[in-house]
Amino acid sequence: MVEVINMQKVEIPESTPKGIIGLFNYNGTMIKTVDLCPFLGFPTSDFSINNRLIIACIKNEYFAVHTENIETITKFEDENIQDVPFSIENSLLHKIYKSNKGSINIINCNVLYE
Repeated sequence: MVEVINMQKVEIPESTPKGIIGLFNYNGTMIKTVDLCPFLGFPTSDFSINNRLIIACIKNEYFAVHTENIETITKFEDENIQDVPFSIENSLLHKIYKSNKGSINIINCNVLYE
C-alpha cells in the first residue's frame, strides 16, 4: 500500500475488464481503479464522495482499489500469516492471517493488476 485517499473523479472508458471501474489521475499518471465486488461475487455498489481509494504499487505500476469504508490499517505479524489450505489458479485469496479475533483473508494483488 502506498496511501489511502478520498474518492476522486474516475474517468470511465467505454469498455473495461472485470473489476476495473475506470482510470484516475494519480500525480499526473492515469492509473486503473479496481472494485473488488465483482471478484468476490458481490454486486457493484454506488460510488460516493465518502468512499476511499487505496493506492498500491506492484512491479512499479500504480493502481487504486475502491473501498466503501476503511476501519483500520494493521501491520500483520509474519508468524500469524498462513498459506491457504487449497490452491486455485489466479485466485484472489492469497494468504490467511490468524489472530485471537479470527481470520483475515489477504488478497493477491497480482490478480487485480493483470
